[in-house]
Amino acid sequence: MKRNASIKTCLAATGFLITPFIAVDRFYVERRDESIRIIAGEFGFNSSVPLLKHNTFCTKISKEYREGDVAQQHKPSRQKILFAQTLQESKINKDIIGKEHYTRSNGLKIYLWEKYHKDFEKTFEQSGKIVLLVHGKTWSGRPDFDLQIRDYSLMDFLARNGYDVWSIDIHGYGKSEKTDKDWSDTESAANDIGAAVDYISGQKGVGKISILGWSWGAQITGLYTMNHPEKVSKIILYAMGWKGRPSSRSAPMPTEQYRINNEAAARSDFIAGQYEPDVVEKYVKEVLAADPKSPNGVVVDQITKFPILKPELLKVPTLIIHPEKDFLANEAETLEFFAKLGTTYKAYIALPDGGHAILLEKNHKKFQAAVLGYLNQP
Repeated sequence: MKRNASIKTCLAATGFLITPFIAVDRFYVERRDESIRIIAGEFGFNSSVPLLKHNTFCTKISKEYREGDVAQQHKPSRQKILFAQTLQESKINKDIIGKEHYTRSNGLKIYLWEKYHKDFEKTFEQSGKIVLLVHGKTWSGRPDFDLQIRDYSLMDFLARNGYDVWSIDIHGYGKSEKTDKDWSDTESAANDIGAAVDYISGQKGVGKISILGWSWGAQITGLYTMNHPEKVSKIILYAMGWKGRPSSRSAPMPTEQYRINNEAAARSDFIAGQYEPDVVEKYVKEVLAADPKSPNGVVVDQITKFPILKPELLKVPTLIIHPEKDFLANEAETLEFFAKLGTTYKAYIALPDGGHAILLEKNHKKFQAAVLGYLNQP
């Protein structure tokens, strides 16, 4: 322990933060400004090496990291870095509570997944920090917003920052009930949002909550908010294709209520070079397990009804997030929507180097920071 204390002292003095590792003789080294984690054991520190050499060596390593030119032999393996990060995230998230709920919309059971940190459990009625996350046209809420790999879960991130976070499965998706009465179109999906908002508000003793919608979820969120602004604190519309792509409007009308999903569909939202392979592999596995097929109601809407939203009727505080390489929405269309919003309390964030699924790509932290920053505004 004396040897470790000496190493920790000299590393901390040269610009690193130290976090205990699971083994007695190892520890993380985390650079203050860029959160680059390495494992000291990879440097080959040995108890027989004199203290002076320890100090000289760790000073040299710290200097090299500052200059961004670390010798290859000093780099830990990617597997060990990811393992260390996973362990740390598991420790951080152990106090996050997850609960399943069901409510009813037009007689159908609607699945809700709630997460919050135990330290904030009694605060939500007073703080009003409650947000509902709404999925897109293919995959349900839990794998989209709560993928359990390192720090990618948006639900865990918001829960750690004091929010009561909910995701919903629109009827016909995930764990919610299916019906042959409709094809889960945008209007009936907005009714599900209404049922969820009423249920959550009743559970938490609040009059309104915030809502984030991704892709088609932004359309649902917008439609509900147009009709019920008094129940919504703020909305975040992320990767929304307001008018729909020309190719979607000219697509053949589906003849079946459901379409079969496959691995190619699960991978299609990700931009080459912008994601970590193990994250996408886990995502593909989980979304296909949750949603082997998806309703075609939104496909019909894209052909026959888009654009559905009237931005001038959105009167609540609104954030629009536009990933640079999003295939669904172009910047000109998104800015047109932004300019027409019926509120002056609005913000527009363009995120570079990310696609439709930036919340699960390498730049997910930029997305998380944008979401949290807007939700935290008074």
